Amino acid sequence: MKNKKLSIALLVTLLIILIFVYLFFKGAPMEVFYKDQDNSYEEIQADINESIAEYKKVKQDNLQFETKKIFMNFSNLHPPNNSYIAVISSKFDQIIYMGKYHKQIELIIPSYFYTEGNGRDYLQFNVYSPDTLTVYVSSQKFSSLVWQENKDINITFLPRRIMKNDYLTEYIVKLTEHKE
Repeated sequence: MKNKKLSIALLVTLLIILIFVYLFFKGAPMEVFYKDQDNSYEEIQADINESIAEYKKVKQDNLQFETKKIFMNFSNLHPPNNSYIAVISSKFDQIIYMGKYHKQIELIIPSYFYTEGNGRDYLQFNVYSPDTLTVYVSSQKFSSLVWQENKDINITFLPRRIMKNDYLTEYIVKLTEHKE
């Protein structure tokens, strides 16, 4: 009887831990984003169209340089349906991707991204949701190793902001071998 009560207690404890872990990560990662919900549909569409136009110009301008194709993967980003995402290089002050959200996006970047600043950058992610009239923004104030030859970029958003290097951290960058 005593062993049975102990087994039940352990099972209940394990269940509570699993529920806590689930609830801790359930909100991830959109909870880590700053939200701007005071938008009209027209304002969001205008922002999307403006960002797409800027992205196309930057993409065209970058063709004067040798470019590399790599992928950026989002391991745990779950934006609202019909969302767009802009990825902005704060170091180079340019939109490096703007389009419909997909778990994997293709980036065509100039080769100098790899050499200037030893491949370090701090990225900003803007997620536009016309359906919820919300713009989500995530950025960091310190650089991470982002650009490395023949490496794809994997972004994992944290369930909440944490302190790292005296700054708030919202995401983790991990580089993996590029696969065509």
